[in-house]
Amino acid sequence: MAGETRQQLRSEQRRAAKLARKELREQSLTNVAEDSTALKSILEKYKPIVSDVAIVIAIPFAMIGMLLDNMLADGTLIVISCLTACWAVYLHHELALRLRATAMIVITIAFTLFFYILYNAHNVRDLEKNYGVLYPANIPQPLTKCNITSGYFTVFSGGGAVQALNNILSVGGLTLIAVKKRDDGSLIISTLRLFDDRGDLIARIDDGKVWVSESVRRKRPDASTIIIYDHNDDEVMSFKFLNKKSIELTGKFYTPSHQMIYLGNAYMIIGSNKFVSSCFGGYNGIAIY
Repeated sequence: MAGETRQQLRSEQRRAAKLARKELREQSLTNVAEDSTALKSILEKYKPIVSDVAIVIAIPFAMIGMLLDNMLADGTLIVISCLTACWAVYLHHELALRLRATAMIVITIAFTLFFYILYNAHNVRDLEKNYGVLYPANIPQPLTKCNITSGYFTVFSGGGAVQALNNILSVGGLTLIAVKKRDDGSLIISTLRLFDDRGDLIARIDDGKVWVSESVRRKRPDASTIIIYDHNDDEVMSFKFLNKKSIELTGKFYTPSHQMIYLGNAYMIIGSNKFVSSCFGGYNGIAIY
């Protein structure tokens, strides 16, 4: 009898312990649910503030991107700014989902245009900074009747062609244009002497150091081309690096003594003489004496 009583007592104790554990789990789940509800309530309450803070954070990132002269850093900061701004809009659940989606699309387009503007401005600054440096454009070499030997630059000018090692154009022993090829395949104008119709020096390059007169307008339409205009806004030089082996040169080139050499696409004029399809010999570029 005493043994049965002890067994019944232990059974009741086990049931009580099991019930206590169940109540404890239920209480824990209730507490978690209450905490989650409270946290959700806090988040819902402060969402507008968080979103506004996110917008404020996005603006400095975009401004920093404008100041940096590095397109990788610019792009990274602008992407961060765009994502932050979109997230801030998404947090405004009081607005319809369609309205928030439209706003995020508009923000993305705006930041994309912003990056495009920065990218173009960076390219312009880079071209101005490296004014005498040109990169091959991968344009096919023009057809010519002139004899072309591999291993030299081919200068297409005046309706003909001439090969060159460094000197591109010289008149009366004065080098007007000379180049150097760099290891990365780019070309640097190492020497440039441009005079106008008055005999005044209007542009000069010495080993990449550029000086240009205030009366001159210059243009870099791309990384392969340099165009210079004189005080009459006449194009006095167009230099294009067609490909790794070819250069196209046109313009009006004057000497300090006012002699004019016109190099066009189809012909050249020296003084009162007109030449068509001229093939210069040697490897010293266009050398006029």
